[in-house]
Amino acid sequence: MLSFTAADGVSKRLLTASFASILILLILLETLAYVESRAAQKQVGAIATNALRSVELVGQIGMDVQREHMLTERHILESGPAGWDAVERDLATNRADFQRAAAAYGEHLSLPGEMAAWYRLAGDVAAKDYLAPAVIGLSRSNRDLDARRRLVAMQPLFDAIQKDVSRL
Repeated sequence: MLSFTAADGVSKRLLTASFASILILLILLETLAYVESRAAQKQVGAIATNALRSVELVGQIGMDVQREHMLTERHILESGPAGWDAVERDLATNRADFQRAAAAYGEHLSLPGEMAAWYRLAGDVAAKDYLAPAVIGLSRSNRDLDARRRLVAMQPLFDAIQKDVSRL
């Protein structure tokens, strides 16, 4: 028959306490890993949502610039106040849409190099915005040939804007 001494009882309690401590540590480590995993998933989700929204807004900005170009060409083709007014309303609507998309995109700038590309785009758009009213003014004066020449001269600027958009 086996006999137990007082030292054996202490050893059993120590062994049980050690296993319990290890078990508690394992549970704590698993809980910590789970919490960190959930935080990482949320961060990845936020990054993906930001990236998707950025792509959507960049696409909208690019389409708005192309639409403005087409509307300016249409303005030149119009020959009277009724046509000009309709195109100018469309241009104003398009401009407002562009400004909304640009403002929203400005809130999503977070990737490396994105800020520099955004400033380059903003500079090219500002140059276009400076030159475009002269084209509309010439068109409104029925100086369509001069208006078309100015618009054609702006083509490298429209190309640069599209390149800027593709960089974003």
